[in-house]
Amino acid sequence: YIECLCTLMRNIGKTLDSTETGKQYITTFLDRMRELAGLNYGTRIKFAIEGILTLHERGWVETSFKEKAKTRSEIQADAKREEAAKSRGERNPFAQSAIAGARPSHIEDQILDEQRSRAEHRKIAAARAKREQEKREAEE
Repeated sequence: YIECLCTLMRNIGKTLDSTETGKQYITTFLDRMRELAGLNYGTRIKFAIEGILTLHERGWVETSFKEKAKTRSEIQADAKREEAAKSRGERNPFAQSAIAGARPSHIEDQILDEQRSRAEHRKIAAARAKREQEKREAEE
């Protein structure tokens, strides 16, 4: 169950952390995960918990390394580029960062569209109610 919690937190952590109620849940979950990390579990579970705690500390930014097979000379050239980047204070040029658990943009777009639609419906209903009120006042 702990691995399931870790997977769930990785997938929805950023979204859950974006609301006040969600932040309360995140705090509760992470506190419990810290307790579990101190118990006698296997290393896989401990590393999974540690990964989630680290993700939260980094603002849910996840770094991944996507490598393909390389020759020895390519590896040596990459190592030199990586060292040069580190010496300049830059981040690893071969690592990609992504927000873990962020709501996908197409869902954000859908939510915004629905909010605009509701606002438009409220305007129409308010205008209709105003016309009806004016009509009743004119009849009196």
